[in-house]
Amino acid sequence: MRLGCQPVMTMEPLSPPPAAHRRPCRWLFLLAALALLNLVPVWSVPFVPTADGMSHIANTFILRHLDEPGYAVFRAHYETHLLPLPNWLYQAFVLGLPAGLDPLIADGLFQSLYVLLFVAAVGLFVAATNPGAMPMALAGSLLVWNFPYLEGFTNFAIGMPLFLLALTWWWRRRDAWGARETVVLAGLLVAIYFCHLIPAAAALAALPFLAIGHRPSRRPGQALLLAAALAPAGGLCLWYFLAAEKLPGVKTVWTLGRTLGNLVFMQTVVAHHDREYLVAAGLLLVYGLGGGHFLRGLRTSWRPGLGQPFLLLTVGSLLVYLLAPDRMGGGFVIKVRLLLFPLLLALGFLPWPWTGRASRLAIGLLVALHLANVSFRCTAFRTLHQELASCLAATSLVQPDRTFLPLVFDTQGPSKRAHVLLQGFALYAAQPRLVNLANFEAASVVFPLRYRPGMGYEARAIDALMARPEEVRIDTLEPRPDAIFTYAMPEDSPVAGRIRAGYDLVYGEGRVRIFSRRRE
Repeated sequence: MRLGCQPVMTMEPLSPPPAAHRRPCRWLFLLAALALLNLVPVWSVPFVPTADGMSHIANTFILRHLDEPGYAVFRAHYETHLLPLPNWLYQAFVLGLPAGLDPLIADGLFQSLYVLLFVAAVGLFVAATNPGAMPMALAGSLLVWNFPYLEGFTNFAIGMPLFLLALTWWWRRRDAWGARETVVLAGLLVAIYFCHLIPAAAALAALPFLAIGHRPSRRPGQALLLAAALAPAGGLCLWYFLAAEKLPGVKTVWTLGRTLGNLVFMQTVVAHHDREYLVAAGLLLVYGLGGGHFLRGLRTSWRPGLGQPFLLLTVGSLLVYLLAPDRMGGGFVIKVRLLLFPLLLALGFLPWPWTGRASRLAIGLLVALHLANVSFRCTAFRTLHQELASCLAATSLVQPDRTFLPLVFDTQGPSKRAHVLLQGFALYAAQPRLVNLANFEAASVVFPLRYRPGMGYEARAIDALMARPEEVRIDTLEPRPDAIFTYAMPEDSPVAGRIRAGYDLVYGEGRVRIFSRRRE
C-alpha cells in the first residue's frame, strides 16, 4: 500500500466488508428508490407546511410582483436588497422559474430538489468515503426530514447536501486534482454560501483539514489550486463578517442537559409527534452500534485506511455543537443546525455493525423506518393544513391593499416541536395584497426583500411580537396596522382589551380572530 497517496494517521475497517457492501452502485439504486418515496409527503399537500418556509413563499411572491402594475402597496412598503448575502438560494431558484407558475408549485419543486439532493448527497458521500459501509447511507438519509428543515430553515437545509457534495467531490478527485476540479469546487462553495453561512463556514474549514492530511495536496501546485477553489466563497464570507450590515442580538446558551438530550435522543428527527421517536430510536441504534464496533477496533487495530479524517472532523463538529451558543448576534436557533454536522460526517467512518442474516434484517428495518417516516410526515402535513385552513378563510375576508399585524399565541398547534403556525397568516395574505408589518425577513438584513425606512417594524420588535404577543402595546405601534389577526388568543389576555379599544371584531371562528381598525 502506498501511504503517500492516503491520508495520514487513518484506519482501515477491521475486516473486509461483505461483498454486497462493496458495491456502491447497487446501494445507490436503493437510495434512489427511497428518495422517490420521500417525495410523497411533498406532493401529498398543497405545500410543505414549515414555519419560515411559508414566509419564504410569501416574500418571493412579493419580490416577483414588486414592480408590476396593481401592486403599488408592495412598492410603498418594500424594496429590494440586492447584495451578495446568504439566504438567497430559495428566492433565486423560485424567481428563475416561469413567472406564471403557481407559487405553491414552484415551492414544491424546490422542496423536491432538496429531498432528492439530500438523499443523493448522503449516498455519494458514503460511497466515496466509506464504501464498505453503504447500508449506513440508509440510516443517514433518514435525516432528510430533520428539525431545521421542518422549522422552515430552507436555505440552510439545502446547504447541507451541498456541503456533503463539496467534501465528496474533493475526496473522490483528490489524487487527480486539476483546473476542472477547482472550478467545480469553487462553484459548489459559492452556492453553499448563498444557501447559508453555517455550512459555508463548515466547508471552508473542513476542506483544508482534509487536504493537510493528504500528501499530494500539500505540494505547492495542489495547495494553490485548493486555495483558488476556496477563495471566492472565502472572500464572500470575509466581506459579510467585515462589511455587511448585521442585526444586533443577544447571546443565549442552552443548559448542558438540553444540549446532551437533543443529541442522545436524536431529536433532530422529531418535529411533529412522539411517534417520530421511533425513527430516532432506529438512528440511535445504528449510530450507537456502529460507534461501538469502531471503538472496539481501536484496541486491536490501527492501520492506514480511509476513515480517520472524518472521525476527527466528526469530533470537531461535535465539540462545536456542545460549546456553541444557541443565539449570537443576528443568528438564532444555532444548536439544532450544528447537530446535523457530526451526524452526517460520522457516515464517513462508522462501520456497518452487522453481517449475514442480521445485516439483512437491519437493512429491512431501515427501509421500514423510511416507510414509517414518510407516513408520519404525510399525516402531520395533512393535520397542519387543516389547522392552517382557518388562516386562509380569515385573510380572504380582508380588503386588499391593507396592512396587518399577526399575533400568534400558539405557534405549534398540533405539532410537538416545530413552530409551524407562526407564519400561517403571512403566507395567505400576500396574494390579496396585504402587507405584513411583522415580516421578519423584510426586517432582516440577509434577504433580498426589506422594508422601506419606517414602513415596518424593526427586527427586535418583531422578535418580541413573536415571543410575547400578550405584551404588545397596540397604541404605541408605528405604523398602526389596518387590521390585526390573532390565533389562539385567550379572551382574558391583556392584549385583547388593548385591541378592542381601537379595533372592531369582524371575524371570529375557531381559534382565529380578525380585528379592523376603527376609523376616527
